[in-house]
Formats: sequence, C-alpha cells, structure tokens
Amino acid sequence: MEVDVLVLAGGSLERELAGAVDVPHKSLIALGGKTMIERIFDALEGSSLVRNIALVEHAAGFPEEVRRRATTVVGGGASMLASLAAGLAAFEEEPERVLVLACDLPFLTTPALEDWVKRCERREAEVHYCFVSRVLSEKLYPSLRHTWVRLKDGTFCGGGAVLITPGAVARARAAMESLTASRKQPLELARILGLPLLIKLPLGLLTVAEAEKTASRLFGCPVAGVESPFPEMAFNVDGPEELAYARRLLKEN
Repeated sequence: MEVDVLVLAGGSLERELAGAVDVPHKSLIALGGKTMIERIFDALEGSSLVRNIALVEHAAGFPEEVRRRATTVVGGGASMLASLAAGLAAFEEEPERVLVLACDLPFLTTPALEDWVKRCERREAEVHYCFVSRVLSEKLYPSLRHTWVRLKDGTFCGGGAVLITPGAVARARAAMESLTASRKQPLELARILGLPLLIKLPLGLLTVAEAEKTASRLFGCPVAGVESPFPEMAFNVDGPEELAYARRLLKEN
C-alpha cells in the first residue's frame, strides 16, 4: 500500500524547550549533525511505500533545501487541527490515505515506518493511531520519559504517527475541539467520553478494544489502535530532558 505523507512542522517550541535551543522551530533542532526534519525526510525517502510528501511549516527561517525535499509545502495554521487541514488541502489530488507524522521523531527509521503502515493494512479503519508498549520502550530507551497509560492489555504511550482518510478529519474535528475545550471540565468531559470510560481508565481496567469503540463513537468513523514493536515511533523530543537524552544516544553511536 502506497501512502501520501503529511509532516507537521509548523508548531511553536514548547516553553521549556525554547530556553534550551537557539532555533525558532522544533524541527530545526540539530541532533548528530542533522536537524530533526532532515532525519524525518531521510526515513521517508528510503521507503518504497511513500508517494507524495506535504510539509506544513513556518515560512520564516525554514531552510529552502528542506522545502525542496517535499512534494508540496504549506504554512502552518493557528492550531494543530488547522495545520492538519491545511496540509491535507495541499495535495493536488485528494489522497485515499495520509500518513501524518510529527516532526520530532529523531530516531525514526524506514523499517519502523514501513512495518507500522503494513500493520495498519490489516485493520479496517479510517483512523489508525500508533502506540508503543512500555516494556519495549524501556528496553531500548530506559531513561526516556513518557506519559504512560495503564490499560487492561498493558501499559502504553502514544506514537508520533497517525494514518487517516481525509474525510475522517472533517468528521472528527468537531469532537477534537470539544475534547480540547472540555479538558478542565470534569462533568462535560464525562458527558462526552462516557462515565464508564472515566471510571475504568484510572483503574487500569479499560481495554484497547473499548478505547477504540469510544473513539469511533466520538469521531464518527472507525478508529483502530495499531501497536508498533519499534519504540523509535514514540521517541518524541518534548523538552530539554528528551533532547539531552537523544544527543547522548547519538554521541554514543
């Protein structure tokens, strides 16, 4: 299955990270002699599954040599959802499926990428979400900090990839905006997500299948969680601690 790819590199630096680097955008942080966005393109260009690449980025200060590696380039929106919509609209022809990647996956490899896309093929869904187990992540990256979610099936963290159909984004956008607006309002959040989920999740009793069912109901389309056995799919540089760890690993190798 060939896929079109959307790389989201239009976000602002997190406050803590901004004080640790001297570049205007996270994707331009250098690690081991290459910027993170260059590392993303290296992994993409090594894959026979990748067709077109759309890059969402900030216009100011972005290297022209990086832009030339993309099929099309578009400016980022005011939010992640706006940037996603802008990136999807940038393709000349509406893709059947789009692989959306974060720009801060410094250890992303072609084999990891291709393996996950092929795993997605086995699940019929309009939204495929990547996740990685804590056991595998800590085996490869024992000092990496993550936001872990304990489920009945195991303990996991989210990855930096989503495979979607463009139509699913339009249907899910309202739900995503509602969830964002209600994140500090417990009663409203309970109404949206459902009380059983909010009870089971903190107790570690929620299953992956139940989470998929809830997400499918909220977004109005089939959602599948697809586990990756490659921990590099979830190595995101969210702050100075992850940045320092990534630099240590690259220096060691």
